[in-house]
Amino acid sequence: LADNEMQALYSQINDFKFNVTRISTSDYIQKTGFISQGYIDYLNDFDMVVMGFNQNYNFTGETSQQCKEAILAIREYVLSGRSILFSHDFNSVILDQNSMLSPWGYYANVYLRDIQGM
Repeated sequence: LADNEMQALYSQINDFKFNVTRISTSDYIQKTGFISQGYIDYLNDFDMVVMGFNQNYNFTGETSQQCKEAILAIREYVLSGRSILFSHDFNSVILDQNSMLSPWGYYANVYLRDIQGM
């Protein structure tokens, strides 16, 4: 659904208000620079994070270390008791660190599979 269609549906709920911020993984990685505290600070602005709706692991410009720091911030967010929903597209088939085709996918597997119950 388009953003305006979603807002129309959200407005029909009287018990609470939805504020949705849509951000790509690349933008999340690049948004906070190269310091893990920046990622954590960014995530703390949200009551819930929903991830994995884009069918895409082809990021450009992100270093392996940036991907690792961004994933570790997601892990810290979850372990602090905050709400997160991982959809099917969040998990990766990348299990080999030497295959840096997708450092995001590799680090997602290393650091998040246990908190996903996998």
